[in-house]
Amino acid sequence: MKTLRIIGREGRITIPYAIRKAAGFRPDDVVSFQLTEDGGVLVRKENFPNLERNLPASDSSVRAFLDTLTENQRYQALAYLSMLWAENQNTGRKEE
Repeated sequence: MKTLRIIGREGRITIPYAIRKAAGFRPDDVVSFQLTEDGGVLVRKENFPNLERNLPASDSSVRAFLDTLTENQRYQALAYLSMLWAENQNTGRKEE
C-alpha cells in the first residue's frame, strides 16, 4: 500500500487512516523512525511489554507530576525516554 502525503511547514505529517489501521497503530502508541541504506525511512510501532498504558492509582506522584507538564513537555519527555529505551536496547543493556 502506497499513499502520498506532503510534509507541513512545521515538519508534521499525518499517517493515513488506512495505514494506521493496517499497522495496528493506536493513540498514544510510540513509533520509531529509522533511515534505511537506500535513503528510505522505516516507521515501526514499538512495543514496551512492561509499560502499562494507564499508571496504577497508587502512583499518584507520577500522575501529579505529569499533570503539571504542558502537552509539548509531555511529548518531549516521551520522545526522550523512548530514545533512552532504544539506546538501551541497541547496546544490550538491561533496564534498571
